[in-house]
Amino acid sequence: TGPMVLPGSYQARITAGLAASEVEIEVQADPRDGMSEMDRRSRYEAAMSVFEMLGLLGQARDASGRLEDQLEDVKTLLDSTSEVTEDLRNLVQDLKGNLDNAIEDLSGLNRMSRLLSGLEGSATAPTTDQLYQIEAGRSDLTEVVTTINELISEGMPNLNSGLDRLGIRPDPGSLIKIPAVVP
Repeated sequence: TGPMVLPGSYQARITAGLAASEVEIEVQADPRDGMSEMDRRSRYEAAMSVFEMLGLLGQARDASGRLEDQLEDVKTLLDSTSEVTEDLRNLVQDLKGNLDNAIEDLSGLNRMSRLLSGLEGSATAPTTDQLYQIEAGRSDLTEVVTTINELISEGMPNLNSGLDRLGIRPDPGSLIKIPAVVP
């Protein structure tokens, strides 16, 4: 789902199994809201902007979760070996600190969902404050995504190189024995 659409004609496709059907839907403006076309379009564009940011926010949360799991696995691995250098432990700690800060910043961006609800629940063009919140949210989200991308593209590869230099590898587990088939 996404923001409310603008008044107009839309094609909807319904698919069930192999059967598909298309139908034209005419969306009309609520005559009670008294919004001008310009205000309605402005509200829609603001809502779509926030909706797109929420999609990026979801991707950032997923990526931060994967990084968190990877760092926890590395920490467990390092705790089980005596070959670890202090530099490597410090690198893990720094990466974890940067990730924790990014996760906290992502949590603060939950306000974007409330902003979308406020836009959708209004029968006016976005307020100056709402437009400011959209821009501030975009800026904050860009900053935290940049941090997560740096962790993915630089931090984790540096950590993996350090692990490689020490010959530390996760245990892939034991091979699975395939029983012989007797004809």
